[in-house]
Amino acid sequence: IVICTRNPPANFDDTLKALMDLDCKALEVEIILIDNNSAFNVQQKFAPSLQKLKEKFQVKIRYQAKAGLAFARQLGLEQATGDYVIFCDDDNLLANDFLQVANSLMMDHPDVGALGGKSSLPYDTKLRSSDLRMFAVGRQQECSGYSNKNYLWGAGLVVRRHVATLASHQFDPLCIGRTHQNTETGDDGEICLYIKCLGYKLYYSNDLHFIHNISRSRITEQSIQQMRREFRSQINFRILSFTYDLIWNNQFYPNSLYYCLKRPTCIFESIKRIKHLNRLRIPI
Repeated sequence: IVICTRNPPANFDDTLKALMDLDCKALEVEIILIDNNSAFNVQQKFAPSLQKLKEKFQVKIRYQAKAGLAFARQLGLEQATGDYVIFCDDDNLLANDFLQVANSLMMDHPDVGALGGKSSLPYDTKLRSSDLRMFAVGRQQECSGYSNKNYLWGAGLVVRRHVATLASHQFDPLCIGRTHQNTETGDDGEICLYIKCLGYKLYYSNDLHFIHNISRSRITEQSIQQMRREFRSQINFRILSFTYDLIWNNQFYPNSLYYCLKRPTCIFESIKRIKHLNRLRIPI
């Protein structure tokens, strides 16, 4: 379980406590905490909860100076030793059966390289489901099964370690995730798309569940508008996804031309990356 965090919120203790309640019967589990250049000493601030976690699991704490979730996840993959890696955000409360469900689904579907689930808030809200999905809350699709999209949420994402490691270490990320200087997201979609390029599929399950412990103050009309702007600014991932669909599925989306014209060099970079990964396709 890789937890990437930068200046974790006060409720980060809840995330760590939820890990203590996981059913890990017959499974070997390690926790890897990646401090992505926080402004304070994360290990010291959450020392009591981390100490309790060490009594149940093998725990590694590593520091990634490069700001950006993509870099933090790369380090997490490097440090991991298990067959599967779960990317647990610092405000994700994994359900008690999360490990067992994830393990069973990945074993039953050897062609799946990345697996996503559904989430809920710890409180009631009247917000539309379409708005909630921008915060990785709700269902990613209606029914369990293979996904025909090019991405899954990074929150609660399960990946096959050797596939994700191969994918993430071929290039520097096009989408590094949010930082002080950057609001362009798409880092979770980038790794999912690379996994597809290597010949694996994406899968979604309604049985895989976590609580997205987002504070009420973070979900406001202003933050929803900000999220919409951020999604529209996912230029690199949109171009990468458009290029993939054009090459592999012969699908052409005219609306994507707007983004291609904004960053034409990204088209050629996307073509190079997709063709390179195709040559590395792994027999399943």
